Amino acid sequence: RQEGVVFVVSEDEDAFAALKRLKGKAVDFDAAGNNVRYSPSKGRTGEVGKKSNLPPIRLPAVDMAAISRPVALDFSTQNNSGAKAFGAKRLRDLSMMAGSGFRTPPGVVIPFGVMEASLKEGSGGGMEYQSLVAKLDHAGATGVKAVLGRIMEIISETELPPGLVSEVMEMLGSGRPLIVRSSSNCEDLEGLSGAGLYETVANVTEELAEDAVRTVWASLWSQTAVNSRTQHGIPHTEARMAVLLQEMVVPDYSFIIHTVNPVTGREDEVYVELAAGLGETLASGRVPGTPYRMVCDKHNGTSNMLSFASFSRAFAPGSPGELSSRVVDYSKVQLSTDDAFRATAGKRLMDVSVFVEKNLGRPQDIEGMIAGPDIYLVQSRAQQGVS
Repeated sequence: RQEGVVFVVSEDEDAFAALKRLKGKAVDFDAAGNNVRYSPSKGRTGEVGKKSNLPPIRLPAVDMAAISRPVALDFSTQNNSGAKAFGAKRLRDLSMMAGSGFRTPPGVVIPFGVMEASLKEGSGGGMEYQSLVAKLDHAGATGVKAVLGRIMEIISETELPPGLVSEVMEMLGSGRPLIVRSSSNCEDLEGLSGAGLYETVANVTEELAEDAVRTVWASLWSQTAVNSRTQHGIPHTEARMAVLLQEMVVPDYSFIIHTVNPVTGREDEVYVELAAGLGETLASGRVPGTPYRMVCDKHNGTSNMLSFASFSRAFAPGSPGELSSRVVDYSKVQLSTDDAFRATAGKRLMDVSVFVEKNLGRPQDIEGMIAGPDIYLVQSRAQQGVS
């Protein structure tokens, strides 16, 4: 919706394989209720990463003060930590208000400027890094891949400031596994969500935290992220990455909420998608199937289950730095079997989403989890496509 792109989902592997062969080409679609036809476009060409006619995005100002230490959420701002980390702070503050109905996991931020300062401390990596980034705005399609490969190589060899990881763990206090998330200055903006462009690393122990941070830093320079910035007219020299580290919550269900129904456009309906286990099932596309889909009425609090989940597997923490998956037995999943639980969960999620929408002043796209009796929110950003 955000970029005006036709998006087609198919569980027919043969049909998808045929479509995949047209990757990078302009395609004509003829979509009907019972059939979708497509063919290479005649008279038009398409090239991934070319600047489009999308309105350019103006990035918020970035505070690149000489900080080489982690920042508590209390001191996180959009300018020093990115909109995602600042959003985590706002959610934390809202969760402390009477009637919020939700909790948030503790978090710490490695702010903007730490990556660049770390690169400068390396053996010439900082100067080469800056030179390579400057080339991206003018490199042709064939040259970009080599430049990005070298940038990621430089980041992978960069050492974090001494003691930074141990300071993060001390600030969080629990020693529990972390989820390490991107918070770039190019995501969670009013006109650009950037959802899925940058890396998240789950189930991270203290020993793996440094590698996880480097992985998130490097994702600023994935081909997909670079393509998105090019299409939105964002100079690559302005791209920055902060890192949000949060205690990892192991949920019964993960969910995504839109406080305005994106299907019907109705402002009095909350639209919810849920999946058993960690949110990787909803976000990654790695598991065939569909989520639970629920619509909740803001006026009377009733919920209507539009569809039941069909994902065959759910994700949970595995070995350190990894996730494992298990087969889902829906006969033992309460959201499938218990009408009263569904009604109560729908009402609670609706109440939480209305509370957040009201206090943030506009429709929201919310991510969170149900863990036992608790609802946790980890992210809330402006819902795209509505005002």
